[in-house]
Amino acid sequence: MSTVLCRHPAGDLGPLNTGTTDTAPELSSPPRTELPLWRLSVLRLGYLILGGGLVIYKWPLLFHHDKPWPPMTSVVTCVLVAMSVLALLGLRYPVRMLPILLFEVAWKLLWLAVVALPLSLNHQMDPDTRELTTEILWVVIILTVIPWPYVYSNYLVSSSLSIAGSGPPWVRCAMATIGAITRLQAYSLSPSSPHAVATRWQRASTPSCPAPATT
Repeated sequence: MSTVLCRHPAGDLGPLNTGTTDTAPELSSPPRTELPLWRLSVLRLGYLILGGGLVIYKWPLLFHHDKPWPPMTSVVTCVLVAMSVLALLGLRYPVRMLPILLFEVAWKLLWLAVVALPLSLNHQMDPDTRELTTEILWVVIILTVIPWPYVYSNYLVSSSLSIAGSGPPWVRCAMATIGAITRLQAYSLSPSSPHAVATRWQRASTPSCPAPATT
């Protein structure tokens, strides 16, 4: 006569010990949150050049104009005056106001690539456009003072946009959403995900029946 004995797991329904550390994988290294003092000083120099230049050349146009402005001229002047105020605020908060410098670089490089370069290649640049191009080329100073490694680590590869809450709200929302989706996908593939735990528990709770003993 043979007896079949089935061994079931203990009644403890706590988490299974798999012998490994179940932690969700880190998606990226923590972003850099501090800049050295010399870099902050260089940033303030950039804000001073940008804000001071706009104060000298654009503020008089805002307060002294004899005839009504054309709509686009008035819009451009008001935008640049507002940028000067924000740039001067960067003297107090150089890191938080960094998007102002990025905006300055973005629109000027875009104008040079879309407007100035084709005219120059086709030899169609008139004196006014050439003078404006010369003024816009001063953007090289702003390109120099921006801490690009910091921008890369905090704006491009950071999944949570942890640059002390700076940046427009829609940018923070979009980056936070992308980071959450990425973390969720990574967690679902990690050993500690609920699906992985349920699979291990189902396998462990299946009766383990040894082969019948023969006599």
